[in-house]
Amino acid sequence: MKKLFLILFVVIIVSTLIFTSCSAPASPPTPSPTPSPAPAPPPAQKQADRYIFYTMPPGTSVYLMGVGLSSLVNQYTDLKTIVQPFPSPFGSFDLITKNQHHFNTQASFSVYANALGLPDAFFPDIEKNKGYPKLRLIMAAYRQFFSWMTRKDTGIKSIEDLRGKTISAEYKVVRPATVIAQSQLAAYGIDYQKDCKNVPFPSSTAAMQALIDKKIDACLDVPTASTSMELEFKHGQVVLPFPPDMMNKIPAPEEGLFNGPLPDYTPGLAGKKIPGTYALAMFITGVDVPEDVVYQVVKATIEHSGELAPTNIDFKDFNKDNAIPKYPILPFHPGAIKYFKEIGIWNADVEAKHSTATERIKKVEQKPIK
Repeated sequence: MKKLFLILFVVIIVSTLIFTSCSAPASPPTPSPTPSPAPAPPPAQKQADRYIFYTMPPGTSVYLMGVGLSSLVNQYTDLKTIVQPFPSPFGSFDLITKNQHHFNTQASFSVYANALGLPDAFFPDIEKNKGYPKLRLIMAAYRQFFSWMTRKDTGIKSIEDLRGKTISAEYKVVRPATVIAQSQLAAYGIDYQKDCKNVPFPSSTAAMQALIDKKIDACLDVPTASTSMELEFKHGQVVLPFPPDMMNKIPAPEEGLFNGPLPDYTPGLAGKKIPGTYALAMFITGVDVPEDVVYQVVKATIEHSGELAPTNIDFKDFNKDNAIPKYPILPFHPGAIKYFKEIGIWNADVEAKHSTATERIKKVEQKPIK
């Protein structure tokens, strides 16, 4: 009896286990691994509500240039731009790097030294290899000459005639103009302190006003600026020549300062072809400005460049054929490259220079920004 009971108990237990196993829900299949999502594309650069042209004070050629470019962009693109003047040109490097300001024109010698961190006679306090690697070139805007000038009533006809005269060869906030003025005098053996009566001014623009007011006999400034037009109207402007064979007397980099005939539109110089020293006005921006924005700016500037001359006479000779400088100094912004390719002026030679400038800027360490 006990043996029968034991067999019956075992049968019940086994049956229960079989029933439980059959009625238990099947385990869900192991899910396949979910594929990782594709990496998101980098966010598109967002357009700002407005873009700012950094300029010098009203009355300067840089201010007039900024006004002309800003109005052109506002008229022919969907961008909104304003002009903001400052007393010194050099704060633009910091502000463009921080993307607080967006466009500026700087003399080629200034871009060369400051952007690349290359101290020279113009900028001796720059720390070597510390510059602004986020700056980019849009194009060369125009030639900006720096010449000694006087009035017709002084009888001065050459730089050599400045010996013994009351002049200004010292501009406290514009060191490059000071270096050019003093170097041109020194090329003719003239010490501006010993051989002349030197009257310092805060800027060459202020010195030009003193020349117009007959407080001095000569100074160095831009011979196409608005003050030069006033000088020509009131007294007759005389620009003193500085020939090409004297250029080696000026301590300037080959990529930053050049020599050539002053343009015929210079007040009082039509047809005279007087040689002078000039820098290229380099139209610059920053890497953080969107490609489409720069594309629109350069397109409007080149296609409507004829409208710029009334605001700044130096734009009179500007066109697409001189938009790309012989020495780019900085890499071009992608927006400028896009337009240059579109109109057929980007070639293998320009590409090689752009590549050289790109490799050079990679070696520049960012200067501390204020």
